[in-house]
Amino acid sequence: MHRKNIRQLVTKQLKYNHPHWKKMTKKSKKELAKQVMDEVVSNYDYSQILDLPIERLTGTEDQTPSEGIRTLAEMAEYIDNFYSDNLFNFDKIRKPYPEISYRKFCTDEYFGKERKQNRRFIKLPLNTKKQVHHTELSHFRASFSFTKLMNILVYILHH
Repeated sequence: MHRKNIRQLVTKQLKYNHPHWKKMTKKSKKELAKQVMDEVVSNYDYSQILDLPIERLTGTEDQTPSEGIRTLAEMAEYIDNFYSDNLFNFDKIRKPYPEISYRKFCTDEYFGKERKQNRRFIKLPLNTKKQVHHTELSHFRASFSFTKLMNILVYILHH
C-alpha cells in the first residue's frame, strides 16, 4: 500500500510542479521522474497508517465498472453462498490457490485414455491418444466476454 501511495505522490508532484511535462524530451522526463521519486522516497514516512481507500490509491475512484461486473463485496458474498448453500461441502477440497496453467491440463493426467469421463466432456475420441493442445484452451478463454473474464478474475483472486 505504501508503494501505491508513493506512486500517487510522485504523480501528483509531476503533474502540479512540472506543467511542461508533455513538452519535455524522453530523457529529461526519465531524469526528472527519478529525481522526484528519490526525493519522495527519502522523505516518506513508512510508519504512517494508510486509511485511504484502494480506489484512491490506484486512481480509479472516478471510474465505474462495466455493467455485469461484480464488486469485491458482491463476489465475496456469492462465493460464501456458493460454499455454504450446496449439497456438497466444497471446503474439504479447497486448494491454497487455483491452477490456471493451460499446459498442465493438456497432459495424460487430465485427458489420458483412462480418463474417459474427462475425454467425453471435451469430446475427444476414446479410442485414440489424441490430446488437447494448450492453444485450443487458450482460444476457448479468448472467447469469453470482458465481463465474464473480470468475474472469473475476481473469483480466483478471492481465494
